[in-house]
Amino acid sequence: MLALSFYKPEMEAELQSDLAHTFGDAAQLEGIVATPTLSNAGSFVRFDWADWPAQLSQEFAERVQQFHRERNWLRRADSSEWNMVFRGSETDAEASAKIADIFQRHFDDRISWVRCVRDLKGRITAWVRIKDTGQVAFDLTWKDFNVFAIGVAGVDERTLHAAIKEAHDWASSRIRPILDTLKQKLHELYGDRFKGLYVFGSYALPDAGIELPADSDLDVALILSDFDNPYEEIKRFGHITSDLSLEHGIVVSLVPIRERDFVEGKTNFIRVISEEAIRVA
Repeated sequence: MLALSFYKPEMEAELQSDLAHTFGDAAQLEGIVATPTLSNAGSFVRFDWADWPAQLSQEFAERVQQFHRERNWLRRADSSEWNMVFRGSETDAEASAKIADIFQRHFDDRISWVRCVRDLKGRITAWVRIKDTGQVAFDLTWKDFNVFAIGVAGVDERTLHAAIKEAHDWASSRIRPILDTLKQKLHELYGDRFKGLYVFGSYALPDAGIELPADSDLDVALILSDFDNPYEEIKRFGHITSDLSLEHGIVVSLVPIRERDFVEGKTNFIRVISEEAIRVA
């Protein structure tokens, strides 16, 4: 869970002392962190605490509320201030519950808490506390994962990797069904002429997210051995992309490219795709 509160700079020393006393190292191990944050909008304290288990999350929410009640100089941030500090990030209880379920199975119910935050592009950042060992933190997107903090001792690395990989497989499942179905149907339509699929555009960015933003098409390049007219090919596969678009609530934009043009980078557009796109088939 997330909370953000504004305070005047002259209260900095008192705030730091109060935070250390109330949300110090012991509280961080329990699953709650309070961090002073300075932005163009002013001075804030950011509260992050576990989403899972629900009972622990509720206890932390009450502790944060009590902290505010005892300090009338703390003011909850409004939406514009929230966006400036959090960049639009929100807590993700669904991801926390799913990741907790995965890690519980891999670590024999030894998971103390899970906290997840999702950014505007859908990237999930997760923190998982394993009892009697330590904490692991990682990012998940539809295409990859990145473990950026490991503080666990005595944990089998294969077990840890398997749990994170399963969490990534779950994250990938939010977009993979579209790409898998697209690949299958295009294979059936083109046979040996089908030479590959590449995701480009916003979903090929380094921080492209898991969810599919309503205002962003899923751009895919279809590589074919050869064809005469791209518009004829668009008409040929149009029913496939329109059906997928309706089913998943996103515009699937498929661009046919000749294999030799793709290899040679015949145009600037094709060169960008060949250099930056992600191959999915």
